[in-house]
Formats: sequence, structure tokens, C-alpha cells
Amino acid sequence: FTTSGLFVAVGTSGTILTSSDGISWTSRTSGTSRFLTQVKYGNNIFVTVGDSGTILTSSDGTSWTPRTSGTTQQLNDVTFGTGLFVTVGRSGTILTSPDRITWTSRNISTTQHYLGVIYGNGLFIIVGNHNVGGGIVKGIILTSSDGINWTTIISGTNQGHDKVTYGNGKYLIIGYLASEGQVLSSSNGVSWNSTDIVGGSQDVVYGNGMYVIVGYQGNSGWIYTSSDGISWTTRTTPNDGLLRGITYNGNSTFVTVGSSGT
Repeated sequence: FTTSGLFVAVGTSGTILTSSDGISWTSRTSGTSRFLTQVKYGNNIFVTVGDSGTILTSSDGTSWTPRTSGTTQQLNDVTFGTGLFVTVGRSGTILTSPDRITWTSRNISTTQHYLGVIYGNGLFIIVGNHNVGGGIVKGIILTSSDGINWTTIISGTNQGHDKVTYGNGKYLIIGYLASEGQVLSSSNGVSWNSTDIVGGSQDVVYGNGMYVIVGYQGNSGWIYTSSDGISWTTRTTPNDGLLRGITYNGNSTFVTVGSSGT
């Protein structure tokens, strides 16, 4: 969602949809058949990223321009802060750009897979997973004040971290297991507290005084809400679609999207 009043959803086969109200949606031409994993808005620009290093940008959500990323790795998330776009992906991929056109690699590892990135309160935070050997995967957190120099924190959790958000003075990280979703919260990005919720978490957002997590368990989507990021309440969903993404429009409306056109 943007300050100009537009929701944008992306997905498989280069799908891009836009809506001014979250109810009626229009398909847009992306120019790619690649899987688009995430779209964010910053500095008056939409940036969507995806499979095989795909990066597309748009000033209006309607016309999209491909950009050269310099990588073939899947990109999973993107954010904007302190004059810099940052996108992250598989095999330790970190790319930055001051203008959304020229992208520079900031990779620090090839064994880490990054799934989420956010900027808030003067800090970039990347989350993902790290294979420590023997089939064991640990959650990993990276922090940076400038998006270029990164500090790595091995969180110690036995599941990867999927997405991260910031709001009300708190960072929130969600993790995924088929039967259990882990939530980490922190006020400084260094010390983290853990809470467990039922189901696999897919995305998280903060808005209107509320943290909202969406995901699924089995074939059913679910929604959790919390005012403090610690105590969570299950909300009823109107259908059984697997929920994979959520955003907030800054004016009382949350929109969540998922599989099979949900």
C-alpha cells in the first residue's frame, strides 16, 4: 500500500494486481513470468522482487520496469530506509540501491538464506535461516545501521525466521514450522523474547495499534492479532485459503492475500 492510496499484490507467473480499496482488483502487465515473492513501497517507488534475481520497479503500480540485479538467486523481500533500498534472498544474497536502478551486492555468506528484511527506528534487520550442518537449521538475524555493514546474530531457535516488522517501538520476527509458529520480539534488535503460536506463520505487519500475523495450518488459513506482540488472539477467517501476505493502509484497513486467488 502507498500514501497515494494503492494496494499492490504479486505472485506466481509474474502476477501483479492493484486495488484502490482492497476489494476490486485490476491485473497489470509485469513483463515477466517469474514468481514474484514480495512488493514494498518506499521513496515514492514500488519495488517487487522474485525468482532468478528478478527486480521490477514502478512509480504508479501500473507500468513496471525490469532492473538488473546481478544475481540469479531468488529474492524474498525488500525494504527502504535511510535513503537505501535493500533486498535479500537465498544463498546469503543482500543487494542495496540508492536509486532502485543500480544494485550492489553486500553478500557476507553463501550458507545463509534470507527471507525477510525491514527498516525501523534507525536499524535494518534481516531474518532467515542458517544450516549449521548435520541437517540442523537455526534461525539467523542480521542488523545494520546503514544497510552495508552487517552484524550477525545466531538466534539459537530450531526453526528459520520468515518475516520481520517494526511498530510501536518493537521489532517482531515470525518463524515457521508446520505445527508451530514462533514469534520473537525486541525493542533494540539485540535481545529477543520468544512466544509460540499454533500454525505456520507467513507474514506480519503492524498498524492501527495492532500486530497482525497471517499463515496457515493444514489447508486452512489463520489470523492472529496482538496489541503487545506477546499475547495473541485467533481471528475468524471468511474462507479456507492459505494466507501468505498482509499489509495495512494507514487508515484502518488491513488486506491479506494468499493462494488460489485469496
